[in-house]
Amino acid sequence: MITIDLPPDLESQLAHAARESGKNREEWARDIIMEYLEDMRDLREAEKIMRNHDPAKVLSLEQMMALYGMED
Repeated sequence: MITIDLPPDLESQLAHAARESGKNREEWARDIIMEYLEDMRDLREAEKIMRNHDPAKVLSLEQMMALYGMED
């Protein structure tokens, strides 16, 4: 368990957002933190893929559509 001291304006924004979502502040903050951590994992994975990508293997949208039989 952690405790976070928030400035009053941020505390107010948190309370407002939680009310709008139908959750209490703790539930809403937990959900947002979990979503942020998932986004950061996705970002790290995307950066790893981009560092290791082979430009010769990149296909255009038109090539992908043709490859999967989705031509106009």
